[in-house]
Order: sequence, then structure tokens, then C-alpha cells
Amino acid sequence: VTFIQFIRDISEKIQNIEVKFPLFEADRFISVLANEYNGYVFSNDSDFYIYNIPKYVNLNTLKFPTNIKDEDLIVECSYTTNDQILRLFNLPHKDILPLFGTICGNDYFNIDKYSNFSTFLLNGQHKSWNKTRNIKRGRCNFRKIVSSLLDIYEIINRKLYSNYKNDNILNPFNYDDLTLLQKKMIKEIFNIKPEEEDPEVEREFKMNLINSVLEYNLNHHKNKFLYTVDNSDESNENKNEKPILSYNKDLLKYYYKDLPFPKDLSIQIKNEYGDLSTEQLIKIFHLTKVTFPIFISLLNNEYLNNKKRYTSKFKDQFYSIIKKSPNRSDTNNINIDIIKDLIDFILNITENENINFIISNENGNGNNYGNLTSLQGKLIEEIVDTIYDNELTKFYFTIKIYLREDLTNSVEAYNKKLYSNKDNNEKKNKKASIPTIIKTYEGKSFTCNNKDIMNNILSLDTSVLENFYLGNFNPKVLNILINNYFKSIPFLENIDMESCWSVSQDLIREMIQLILKLDVNYENINITDSSSNTCEIKFYERIKDEVKIKEYNIDVTDTEDTSLNTNESRFEKYLTLFNSNLQNIKELPYYLIPVVVVLRYYIRYKSKINVFKYNKEDHLYSEINKNVVNDEKRKDNGVEGDKISESEPHTLLHSYELEALLASCISALTFSFLNKNNYSSFTKEINENENDDRENSFHSIKNNIKSNYIDCDNLYMVLINNETRSLQLKKEWTFHAMESVDELKNAIQIFAEFTSLLFVSSSLLQILRINHDFPEFKPFYSMYHYLWEEAFNCFIKPIKNSKNIKSVFNEIFKPDNNDDYMNYLEELYTKLLNIIVSN
Repeated sequence: VTFIQFIRDISEKIQNIEVKFPLFEADRFISVLANEYNGYVFSNDSDFYIYNIPKYVNLNTLKFPTNIKDEDLIVECSYTTNDQILRLFNLPHKDILPLFGTICGNDYFNIDKYSNFSTFLLNGQHKSWNKTRNIKRGRCNFRKIVSSLLDIYEIINRKLYSNYKNDNILNPFNYDDLTLLQKKMIKEIFNIKPEEEDPEVEREFKMNLINSVLEYNLNHHKNKFLYTVDNSDESNENKNEKPILSYNKDLLKYYYKDLPFPKDLSIQIKNEYGDLSTEQLIKIFHLTKVTFPIFISLLNNEYLNNKKRYTSKFKDQFYSIIKKSPNRSDTNNINIDIIKDLIDFILNITENENINFIISNENGNGNNYGNLTSLQGKLIEEIVDTIYDNELTKFYFTIKIYLREDLTNSVEAYNKKLYSNKDNNEKKNKKASIPTIIKTYEGKSFTCNNKDIMNNILSLDTSVLENFYLGNFNPKVLNILINNYFKSIPFLENIDMESCWSVSQDLIREMIQLILKLDVNYENINITDSSSNTCEIKFYERIKDEVKIKEYNIDVTDTEDTSLNTNESRFEKYLTLFNSNLQNIKELPYYLIPVVVVLRYYIRYKSKINVFKYNKEDHLYSEINKNVVNDEKRKDNGVEGDKISESEPHTLLHSYELEALLASCISALTFSFLNKNNYSSFTKEINENENDDRENSFHSIKNNIKSNYIDCDNLYMVLINNETRSLQLKKEWTFHAMESVDELKNAIQIFAEFTSLLFVSSSLLQILRINHDFPEFKPFYSMYHYLWEEAFNCFIKPIKNSKNIKSVFNEIFKPDNNDDYMNYLEELYTKLLNIIVSN
């Protein structure tokens, strides 16, 4: 997950690196891209020997130079083509390769499951055996498979087949995306092989063989519905949905008065944004449907072209105020100065407290702004007041009136131009938007052979699918909506203990409930039991040394949750799920909140099932069990699920292990948010926060981010800027650092449980759209900021033997010449620990 985050982030900073996320298996998608760009595929996946691609480079063939200081860095490799594979195995036609790859085995087809076919293929007579003498002895099964395929090839060349279609799904001639040669060979395999003992297994064999061959065929577009819908009215509407980001050079010369006017500005704007739709521009510019027409109006400036109304001095002042607006980090992806400055100007005004009140009441009732929304009307007033400041009092007051009128007329015109048809057809085009998104990101590579899964995809909220393709929505979470299952990630753990995911089960049920509430169009949801209106979700989890399936029946009747209609309410929901909707947690810098709520949930869970162990004389923990018991008596969330088997041993959590987790998290954060390079920033913010007026009890996450922001949004840039953690271990951890094998086993399990909770925390941030509402939460996609297992293991013994965190830090880490920085980290540790164990 961290690697996904890294490549996503690096693509934002380095030109010509593009990252794509296919909805299903990536092999086919990669092969389509390779043909589209005439590029090489680098991989260890043997399926690429079969796909018809320009060249395949197996990663094992890469040879890097021993001296990397050479100016000319040359990496040697060997490539393979389809023609080479055909010659190697003496196969007569490329169309046979998908059959060869299928029978050899892949994700769709395993020959060992079909004993009669396996016996027929590997132990039967092979008339073409002599034609395969060039295949090496160590590849006996390959030789038998090739011989059998050559035998079948000889048969179909002597036999006439009627290219008939019928209603039988197992008839290969029904599939237009199979070549004629493939249809004949599959049909002949079905004719001559002995049937499997179980009719269901025989049916599965035939279906899987057809689907696997189709998967290798890059011309395969089984899901005709996807492209039929994409050619509907929505596509025609989208043609009119691309606004032209034009500008008036005579006017922009006032903006570029002190700067050289870029000669290629129009070309740059066209290349960057010319092919994008309104929705895509809104997303890229961090605007909304409401603020986008204001931006377009300010950029095009047609209403300022009236020389009788607006003098050159006024235009100079107009653009100087635009340029003075504070620079924003969330718009650094915008490379054109005038566009970035205008967007910064609008976003900064939007964050005004008066505007926030309008946003929270933006249902449109009773506004006095005609064809504008209440927010648009209020924004125009704020913009006019901001531009017409004291410096402009020398101009006629009527200019202020003209400016408001002209800006209002322009925004009204753009509202009509951009949204009139779209709003009327929104319900009609609900399904069409999903195919459009898929076609945008996957093109012709997308296929889906399962009608139920396709219906689930069409039922998705469009923002979920868009965020997935942008790398902001975890595919394992998306599987809940598409495939109706959740597969837990296998972490390193002790298989004799309960699964590391057991600690997260209640949260996972809540997570599933939320994702079904927020991210699905319920007109199309897959209800398994109409009488009880439940949706069945399978949960794959390790039990002992096996993976078993638990079934959650989720009630979807209560699909509306009006309490989650604002970003602040969704963030409070996130805190509540972790029993952490507390004032002292809201006051923490936003980048500390995820780890604090996870550790707080963890200790309370362990206390609830009576496996949290601590020294009875340690008053820090003396109230924790009592508080948890009282909370559980007061709380009844009505969620029923599978109970953990009493035969599965619970993992003990000792107080020193909890403290070691916290200490390791703070240490891990010294790579990013708590890096020494940021020390002056967060200490300054702390001092400023301490002087804030505490009478204002409303601590919104929006204000929190604004007060505590540290630029660690991009993992690649964090790596470039900080290079490594500020804290460095004195020596590498070894097993000898543990007092016993049992202590090591327990530590492994504790860290696995903690990591599973972090994964659920990240997933909830995505499901509740917090990382979408607040881009500053995007870095928590992988939660890498908090993970340093080696430090955790190093902390256990010293913390167990000493409660003095200062001495523990000194024992583990190399000396640091900045005592203030180390004192801050140690004080932060104590503060967070007290919050974690607080009531």
C-alpha cells in the first residue's frame, strides 16, 4: 500500500510518469497499454509470454552496472516476443498461445482441479510428440501440452465445423471475441475429453477455459453494455461540457505588468486543460460546482473589457490584489500562474467564516441572489469588497456597483451554459456516468463477464470510482462494493493465536455498514434477502492455519444518514467509531489524530476482553478497566456479528507494549511530520495555539489543519527533503533484544494487530471522504508515517525496565545535539499517552 502511495505521489511531481489503476486484473490492462504505446512490459508474471505485446522483459534478466557512479547508466536486459515463444514450442499460430497459457495454468484455470482432463492431456497418446523434440527434457509437461494442442490442431484442419450459435453459454461459437481457430479448438477439446465426474465441475471447466482464453485476447470486449451506454445522451452532453479556458491578452497584461508575458500561454492552457470536462477541471482546481463559474468569470474577464467603466489604474489594482492573496499548498499542482493565483484568491475567500455559514446552509432556501446560489451571491459580495478596498476609494463608487453587476451576470451565464442540461438529466444519466469514468481511465481494456458484478459497479457512487482510479481509494475496500467480500491482508503473525484482524471486527462491520450507506446507489444494490433487506458480505480471515469465511448480513434499509452531510460531521463520525470524539483529541495537530484514536481504541478493546495487563501500582492505568466497563454498559450499538471462538487464544497486551507502540509511532513520524526540519514550524504553531482564545470551544478539523499544517502531503517530496528519520537507532535490532521467544511472538502479534487497525482507520478516512474533503489527509492512505516495527521491538525491553522515557530514548537512539527537539518529542509522548488512556 505504501508503494502504491509512493508511485502515485511521484507521478504528481515528475513529468512523463503516469500511474494507472485498473478495476480488475492488471495483466490485460498492461498489455493493452503496451500496444497503445508500443512499449515493453517489465514484470515477473509469466502471463506476459502469452499476451500479444511488443516485447516482454522478465525482471530476472535485468543486469545493473556494478559501478553506479558512471555518467552513462546502462541497464542490460533480455526481451521475449510471441514469435520467439511460437518457435520455442513449435506452435503453428499465435491464436493457440492463449490455449497453451490457459492449460499451463493461470488465475482463471488450474488443471489440477479437473482430474479427467489432466489425465487425458498428460497421460494420453501424443501423435505429435516428435514435433516437439526441441522442447527441453526438464519441461516434460510443457511438451505433453504442446503435443496435445498440435494433435487437436491437426484434427480441426481435417474436420468441418458449422459456425453455429445457440443459447448455450458453454458453446464457444457464441463468443465473437474468440477467433475462429480458438472456437474450433475449444469445441474439439470439449468433444474428445472425458467428462469430469461431477457435472458442476465439468461446467466450471468449460466456462473457465473459455473465459481464460478470452482474457488473453486483447480484442475481447465482453461487456457490450458498458460501451452501449457510453454512446448515450450523456456522451453527447459531455461534448458540450468542455469549457474553453480563454483569456484576454489586453487585460492580462495588467496581471503580467511586472512579469514577462508568456508567449505560449494559450497553447499551454490548451495542452493542460483543453480536453478536460467541467467535472475534471473542478476536481483538478479544488473548486466546486458553485465556485467554478466564478473562477471562469474572473479568468475570462469579458466584463472588465468595458474601458468606459474600468480604467487601467483600476485593472492594475484589481490584479495586484489577486496576486497578493496568500499562496496555498493544495494548488501547487497548477502550473499556470494566473490560474493558480485566481484559484488561491477564490479558495481563500471561500474559507472566510461568513462564507462557512452559508456553506453549512447551502440547501438554497430563501436566497436573494436570483439565478445564483446563496453561496455564489455571498462570494461575489466578498470578492467585490476585497477588491474594492481602501486603495480603490479614489475610484468612483459606481465602479463597485458595476463590478458586482458584471460579475453576477457573468456567473449567471456560466451557470446556464455549464449546468442547465446536466441538472435536468442527472437522474437519467446516473448509470451512464460510471461507464464514462471507466472508459476514461481504462479505455478498451475493460471487461467484465459477471452480470452481478457489473451491476454492482454501475451502482457505485461516481466519486468512489473516480478516487479509486486516482489512487485514493483502496481496492480491498472497493471489493466490498463490487464483489461483496473483504479479504483481510495477511500480516506476519503467530498462527497459534487469534487472527490479528479479530481486534478490528467491530470496526470492519461498521466500515461495511458505512460504505453501503454512503457509496452506493440503492436503486441497483444487490439485496440477497428481499424480506429482510440485507446485503450479504463475506469476510475472509485466518483461523488457525486456514482461511475461513465469515458472513455479515448488513441491514441496508436505513440508507439515509443526514447526520453525515458535512465534512465536519463525517470527521466526528470517524472519531466516534474509535471512541475518541473528545475535545483533547480534536485539539491535537491533525497528523497525530489517526494514531492516537487507533491506540486508544486498541487499549479499550483489550481491556474489554480482559487481556490488557499492567502493574496494579501504576495509577496511569488504574481507571482504564473501570471506564471501559461503564462505557460498555451505557452503549448498545445493536450490531450483531460472529463471536470470537473461546478456543482461540487472545493476544495479551502489556502496558509496556502499548507504550512501545506509541514511542515507535513518534519515532516513525520523525521521517515526515515530526522531522527536525519541521521543528520550528510545529513549535511555533504550538505556542500560537496556547495563546488562542480558549473561549471558542469549536475546534473544526478545517481550522485544525489550517493552524497545524505541515507539508508532508507527497511521500516522494518527503523522501527528497528529509532523506531519513531524524532519529536513528544506535544498533540494529536482533532477537537477543527480547527476553524470551514468547515475548517475541507476542510482540509480532501486537504489531500485526496494530497494523490492521491502522488499515481500517485509513479505510474509514476514505469511505467517509475525509481524504477527499481535506487533501491534507491523503498522506494517511498507507499510514506509513506511524509504522517502524524495528523501533517498536527495540523499545519493549527498555520501557519494561524503566518508566523514564527520556532515558529510554537516550538508550535506543544516537545522540542528537538539539536538546529542545528531543525534549519536545519526549513531552509529546507523555501528552499522547495520557490522552490515550483518558476517559
